[in-house]
Amino acid sequence: MAQWLGQFMGLTHDSKVKELEAALVLAIVAFKRAGEGPAKALKAKALRGLAKRVLAAQRRAVKAKIVAAQHVPTEEALERRAQEIARLREHQERLAACSVADILAELGVKEASA
Repeated sequence: MAQWLGQFMGLTHDSKVKELEAALVLAIVAFKRAGEGPAKALKAKALRGLAKRVLAAQRRAVKAKIVAAQHVPTEEALERRAQEIARLREHQERLAACSVADILAELGVKEASA
């Protein structure tokens, strides 16, 4: 049974993250090209909203990977995946501490709060 609507369209959590990240990059280009005034403020609002969606999708993708890594038939297999699960949990913790401003700063946008 599909867990989310995107799976019916052949999407995975990772493909959804990539799709949203690509849209965010385009939105950043539009934001940087926008002149001052109301147009830039509207683009900044849209940019922050899209960054929120990217962050949420990244968090869902990591959570899905952890769940998939933990669902193995034997304890022995689970022990073999322990290092992968630990790495995914560290990534999950970094994403939990990450904010929209962090994502935008990582992509070179500092003035999106305007």
